[in-house]
Amino acid sequence: MVDSPLRVMGLHSITYCPRLFYLEEVEGLQVEDEAVFSGRALHEILEKEEKDAGEIVSMEVGSERLGLTGKVDALRRRNGEIIPYEHKKGRSRKDGKKAQAWPADRIQVCAYGMLLEEALAKPVRECRVRYHADAVTVTLPLDEQARCDVMETLKRAQQLRECIQRPSISKNECQCIKCSLSLVCLPEEERFIEDPDWQPVRLFPPECDRRTLHILEHEARVSKCGDGLSVETPSTGKVEYPVHEIGAVCLHGYGQVTTQALHLCAANEVFVHYFTPGGRYVSTLAPVGIQVQRRIRQYHALADPAFCLELCRRLVMAKVENGLRYMLRATR
Repeated sequence: MVDSPLRVMGLHSITYCPRLFYLEEVEGLQVEDEAVFSGRALHEILEKEEKDAGEIVSMEVGSERLGLTGKVDALRRRNGEIIPYEHKKGRSRKDGKKAQAWPADRIQVCAYGMLLEEALAKPVRECRVRYHADAVTVTLPLDEQARCDVMETLKRAQQLRECIQRPSISKNECQCIKCSLSLVCLPEEERFIEDPDWQPVRLFPPECDRRTLHILEHEARVSKCGDGLSVETPSTGKVEYPVHEIGAVCLHGYGQVTTQALHLCAANEVFVHYFTPGGRYVSTLAPVGIQVQRRIRQYHALADPAFCLELCRRLVMAKVENGLRYMLRATR
């Protein structure tokens, strides 16, 4: 049984895609893309404007009874009633000429309404979603149907948190194009495995913008320098690298990395890999993630004799192919 409260954003995620919810809320995988940063920028601008206007900007709410916690974007008082607002930078859903809220947005803002009722001990009869791309505000009634939908979504989320296996990928491939976790989920790869005739859509750039920094000298010292890494060696002196341009640091041998530099790498999701002077992999420093479910899946897989046999076959074939390549290269 999972005792920790669920984020209201988790209800938004599971309504959009159960696999997205599982990756974010169960395995703790978070990826920040352009859409995430632009959404944060919008909220910062709105927060400043609403503070200047004297409105209630946002409010942290939670409920032990519901097992939910979250932060309402904005509160308004209209005719003596409290109305929660949720700001979205995208467009509203169109039903003919009428603007409607997307299902995930509806569940999210209605959940905030239920939390506010419990926190303020006042009834909330309606919630609103503001879509800034087309300047539309959609009003949603917090009626019995909305409450039932929120509770049903919460029940599904709690059940999914206790599962070991990841849910299957979304059948609607259009959802994957705008998903920030497509780099982790790899939906197109799964579709291609299931259907060899599938034409995969590239959901990420062909090359990573971040570079891999290799440290080869044993006397090298990697330290923090502002928002970057400073590498000092006897042969090249001190060279500085902006941390946002680095994706990984590979230390071959006995180079030193300061604690401050390791903290900077961890905060910016820069992996640090350690290798022996001969090239044997030792270990990796990576941001902490929830890996319990992944470890259980690995254990179950390695307990299957057929799967282990297949892995052994692949390993032997890979070693034979590598040996052949080495022989061909040596006889040129």
